Amino acid sequence: MKVLATTDGSEPSVAALRHLKRILDPGSSQVYLVSVTDTSFLFHSYDYLYPDQLQLDEFTATSRQHVVDGRVILEAEGFSVKELTGSGFPAEGILQAARSRDVDLIEVGAHGYTGFTRFFLGSVSAKVLESADRSVVIVRPPASAGATEVVRILAATDGSPSAENALELLGTLLPARRCEVLLLTVQPPVPWIPTPLFPGGHQLQEERLAEAIAATHEEFLSRGSRILSGQGFAVKTLAVSGDPADLIVKTAGEQRPDLVVVGSHGRSGIGRFVLGSVSARVVQHCEGSVLVARKKPGAA
Repeated sequence: MKVLATTDGSEPSVAALRHLKRILDPGSSQVYLVSVTDTSFLFHSYDYLYPDQLQLDEFTATSRQHVVDGRVILEAEGFSVKELTGSGFPAEGILQAARSRDVDLIEVGAHGYTGFTRFFLGSVSAKVLESADRSVVIVRPPASAGATEVVRILAATDGSPSAENALELLGTLLPARRCEVLLLTVQPPVPWIPTPLFPGGHQLQEERLAEAIAATHEEFLSRGSRILSGQGFAVKTLAVSGDPADLIVKTAGEQRPDLVVVGSHGRSGIGRFVLGSVSARVVQHCEGSVLVARKKPGAA
């Protein structure tokens, strides 16, 4: 598997690199480590635009050093690493590197922002997640050490093609032999039903509808379990009822998995992040690492 890991030399970025071994298999991962020099603010406008070459050289040298330092960290963990550098807008440089190397997964560290600060003030992580055409993992190392040999994963399914694609991708992205998956489905509440004219009918309709909803989501779990078990994952299942994003985040808070996995429904830009997709809300509010799984272009 080919992975594009990113670094900007910041503490969260370096911590994310140190945490990669927890969720990826060094023996089967080729890592391209990239640092992109942000040159967007190195231009001054008078009668024309021109670059401040001294600053550009300084920042380029710093980016190169970030890659060297990151490579030392990753190689110490057993990863095979190739160095990349670029310049321009960081998110665009990361996405360009991902496409040119045809990687399967992009890793970005979360810088600890929340809510509006994270998603509306232009964090690189958010821009990459918005625009990527392949899987992205947002890495947030746990505040305290205490990892076991088993990698604990919380994967969500709603039975949709994107959710099941995400489950199918897991075996190519994660080391199944050392992972345990809790497969979660969130049932919607029973919708309001107009009161019928005959006595007792209202309660009967609600009961039948609740049973139908439960049966449908049990089928989601059954299909998802078959997909995961077929890839070698150990699987447990859980069905809850309520708002999907809220309950994925709540369950993650209770279970403390190493990684939360959600599918992407293929929206982009404002449609994906401002209108509140489940994936975006989970990324915003989960305290741990989140993998948004997407099939990359050309994948079977």
